Amino acid sequence: MGFNLVSLTKAFKLNGYKLIGDEDGLHLRKGNFEFTFDRTIKSGNGFILGVEMMRTTSNRETAAVALAAGTKVKYERFHGMVGHLGETRVRAMAKHLGIILTGQASRCEDCAVSKARQANLNKETENTSETPGERLCFDISSIKGKSIGGARFWLLVVDEATGHSWSYLLKKKASCPKL
Repeated sequence: MGFNLVSLTKAFKLNGYKLIGDEDGLHLRKGNFEFTFDRTIKSGNGFILGVEMMRTTSNRETAAVALAAGTKVKYERFHGMVGHLGETRVRAMAKHLGIILTGQASRCEDCAVSKARQANLNKETENTSETPGERLCFDISSIKGKSIGGARFWLLVVDEATGHSWSYLLKKKASCPKL
């Protein structure tokens, strides 16, 4: 494996790998080849699985398993294989590995989606309320761990006209207080 990212979906659908789990971790298997995710990193309520990466003496040896030097590959396909790197890095990696790229770089939909972001929201409104209680603004957020009373969420309510605020700790999001 010459890359730091493994697509389990592609491994299953395109390459016929099987995922097997046991007390030692998750194993990605196909024939005599086995790739074991043996590192566990706690993340929120779940875990991220990883492997210890070990460098070989030559990057060419590592990537040769996937593509032999002199292989012709369409630019878009190789761009996806190396983790959607920028064009300069894709071409440099192909040159280093002796891969011949065909076709031209074009707009990658996956890259465009990953770079997209939601537009900023205005922090202030032009038509503010001047009547107390007419417009209440609120925000709810999870908190790390549980409070002494067992709360897992924090609710902040602010009256737009007066600036008066209420703060609540909640056990469930659905258990909002009556104002």
